[in-house]
Amino acid sequence: TPTDAAVMTFVQVPAGEFLMGSPENQGFDDERPQHTVYLDEYWIGQTEVTNAQYQACVDVGACDLPQKVSSATRYVYFGNPE
Repeated sequence: TPTDAAVMTFVQVPAGEFLMGSPENQGFDDERPQHTVYLDEYWIGQTEVTNAQYQACVDVGACDLPQKVSSATRYVYFGNPE
């Protein structure tokens, strides 16, 4: 059975359209043209994945260890209890 650290709550995002990109004369060149995007419904984690949740995924063989253990803000990120 999964530990509490491995349990995630997912929320449903309904299908629909949204505007992606920036209007003309705004934003950066790679953000234009602004256009309509349609997405089917999907489920997403309500919060970010914690290190403990990712470790549980590694432990059951469903995920690989990260290639890097550092981040932009932490020298050691994965495995760091903070």
